[in-house]
Parts: sequence; C-alpha cells; structure tokens
Amino acid sequence: MPYEIIETTKIEDVVIAPKFADNAIATGNMSVAIASGVGSQARANYKDAIAIAIGDQSAAIAAQPQTMAIGNANNFIVVKGVIGSFLVLTDCDIYGHLNNVITVKVDGTLIKPDVCYTFQKGCILPAYIEDRNKYPIIEVTTNLKELTKPAAEANGLYIPHEE
Repeated sequence: MPYEIIETTKIEDVVIAPKFADNAIATGNMSVAIASGVGSQARANYKDAIAIAIGDQSAAIAAQPQTMAIGNANNFIVVKGVIGSFLVLTDCDIYGHLNNVITVKVDGTLIKPDVCYTFQKGCILPAYIEDRNKYPIIEVTTNLKELTKPAAEANGLYIPHEE
C-alpha cells in the first residue's frame, strides 16, 4: 500500500501522518491530526478537532463545522474547510521566515467551502491557479485600535477596577 491511514476516535488524542502521502484523521472530540510527511494530509472529522499540516506539500482539512485546519509556514501547504470551520494560514518570505498569521471562518461568501487556500503577500487566495478565476482573492488588512475603558466595558469586556 503506498500510504497509511492513521485515525483516532479517542477524546483529546493525537495522530501523526509521518511518511510520504500518509493520512492522519482526527475523529475524536478535541483530537488533533498532524500531517508531517511530504504530501501527507491531516483531517479534522469531529467537533473541536484540529488538523495541522507541517510537511512539505501537505494539506490540513477541517471537515466539520467547529473544526480547525492549520497550515504551517512551509513549502506549498494548503488548508480547506466546510462552512462553520476555521482556517489558520501563514504567510512566509522566500526563506521560510514567518511574516503573518491569519485566522478566518469559512463563511461561504468570501471564504468558500471545499476550496484549498494559501496565504501569500498579505492575501488569502485559492491555492490552485485554475481556481483563482472562480473564487475571490482576499486582501488582509489589520486595523488595531486601543479601546478606552468605557468602550471596552460597552463591548462586554471585563476591566478590573483599580483601588
């Protein structure tokens, strides 16, 4: 067999796909699947599970709502999910140094379900060139703003009182 499927159905368990084209599947609640082999795949199949891709040319897939797919800063790593799942994407320079990290929810409007995404030069884009005419490319901007104490409390954030 050219690849193995390693799966866990246990709660809070970890499975790793360490070899070429292996598949790690997290089917247990709050379990983690890690794709560390070249061309391997990690899949989060149950609520609160996490799929992490760290091997070259690997993929992380959030296959259920309330799951997460994380793509590490590496060579051609892609992430995809279903509506209600979350994608964590990293942007690196040509030397593999981390520039930025972004987390998005697959909403079906900007971030489409079942589309492989990557993060490059501040933009979230479909990983495959043939998909770039079909699906939007999203520019990521960050607007940091310090809240005053009343504004924070108006947003429901707890601020301890100093005495």
